[in-house]
Amino acid sequence: MVLTMGARSLMVPYSDLFRIMQNNLLKRNSILITMGYSFSDEHINRIILNALSVYDFRIVIFGKSEMIERLKDIGDNRIWIISNADSLDDGELPIHHFKSIVEKAMPLLDDEQQEDRKIRESFIKLSTVLSGDGKNE
Repeated sequence: MVLTMGARSLMVPYSDLFRIMQNNLLKRNSILITMGYSFSDEHINRIILNALSVYDFRIVIFGKSEMIERLKDIGDNRIWIISNADSLDDGELPIHHFKSIVEKAMPLLDDEQQEDRKIRESFIKLSTVLSGDGKNE
């Protein structure tokens, strides 16, 4: 018997993971962030559709596909679609690539946050040296 990918994804451990995903998405104020998911897997789409029945559920989609375009046409303000696929320069990665999300979509640390991070890193180094964990033998 040959199992399709969809059939295999309904077996353990995936079935447990999908159940946990569905339970968490049905909680109040849940947000699902997808990166590069084309929305072509029916079993996952059913979980997302169930979550959209909750009035305060939100989904943020980084990517572009025919199905994502269809989602955009629904006009539901709880579905946020972020895509740059139509305006890419040569060599530029689409926004749904992790590197693009980190470089373009994530907020930069302001000066105070950067200074706090440097102080924490220095304190960790200092405490390592003082505790003897970092000494050379």
